[in-house]
Parts: sequence; structure tokens; C-alpha cells
Amino acid sequence: MAKAIGQHAYDARDYPRLNSNIHLLSRKHGQLKAVINAFVEQTIEWLPEIKSRDGLEKWLELVETLRSVTEGKVNLYHFLEWIIYYKICLQIFLETPRARVTLLLSHHHESVSKGATMPQKVKESLQTASDLLNDLQVETYSSMERREKTEFILEQMRFLIAVARIKDAEEGKGKDGKDTLGGGEAEWVKARAGGRKVNEQFLTEKENEVRMCTDLPNF
Repeated sequence: MAKAIGQHAYDARDYPRLNSNIHLLSRKHGQLKAVINAFVEQTIEWLPEIKSRDGLEKWLELVETLRSVTEGKVNLYHFLEWIIYYKICLQIFLETPRARVTLLLSHHHESVSKGATMPQKVKESLQTASDLLNDLQVETYSSMERREKTEFILEQMRFLIAVARIKDAEEGKGKDGKDTLGGGEAEWVKARAGGRKVNEQFLTEKENEVRMCTDLPNF
């Protein structure tokens, strides 16, 4: 029923109603977690078509709606886990969908940076992309497959390195062009810490050797 409600709004291209229905259904008292997960996953599948067919504004609104309804579902009952066992499930059932939607939003901000002409705008957009993705502690997500988890960590590292290099370049300009890591030092530290989270077996697989060299050059 919940998926049908969303489908009708989507077919009618009534995005205000779709966003509203997602909020209402996710907050309904006693709503089963499987139901919430089902219509969230359904909506995520629509995102590429909405972006190409109805424009960036509608896409961003829906992305923010999905991030809003998945926020807090991960840790909402963490402090009660030793009292009410069944509520522990609410910690994890939306963490992976939220991560996937956040990755899409990060890539959007990265595309904005590539189209920007002002250096400050490039930096701000990449910083936003990095902050969004690195706010996710995917290494703790038991609901995410190991391969997908590793790919997320690699993306987190890639954004950190991109921001670090911009900050290093900015500081270098103020020191007669001398090389320095001072500007992006915090990002370099986080990127190296991220490297220790990468699954070693993933790196030994031959198909991933080229990806590592492409995603993390000179790291």
C-alpha cells in the first residue's frame, strides 16, 4: 500500500505530494521498518529519471526528503538497546539507503565544482561533497555489503584528497610556491586513516588494482 501511494504521486509527477507522503509514511506510528525501507528503496530507483526528466530542483528536493526521513533512524534507539531488544533493528535498517542517497548528493556537488569558474566555488563545492560523504561511518554498517562498503571508503578518501590538494595549493601560493602539506593536513590525516579501513582482500583482487591507481593517484 505504501509503495502504491508513492507510485501514484510519481506517475502524476506530483512531487510535492510525493515528498509529503514519504514524510507522513515514515513517521506513521507503528509503521513496520520493512515498509519504510521498501518505499525508500523504491523512491531511490526513481532518482535518475527524475533528474533527467524533471530537472535538478525536483531531484534535490527529493534527495533531501530521503536524507531527512533516513536521518536518526540509525541511532534513534541506541541508548535503549539494553532495555528493548527489538528496537535495535531501527539502528541499521535505513543506514545503507541513506549512504547511497548521500553519495548521489556528493557527486552532485562534485559536478558543480567541475562546472565552476571561480576557485572559491570549486573549493566550497568539493568541501561540501567531502563533508557529506565523510559524515558517514560506513565501516560500522552491518547492513552494507563488504564490497560496497569498501567502495564508499575509497570515495571518502578521494574527496578528502581533492580538498587537501586545493588547500595545499592555496597555502603554497602564500609561501613563494614552496611545497607544503599544512593547508590540507587535516584531510591528509583523515585520508590515511581511511586507508586503514579498506578491506585488504578487496585490494588483492586483480580487477581492483587499476581502480586504486585511478581513484587515489600519488597517495
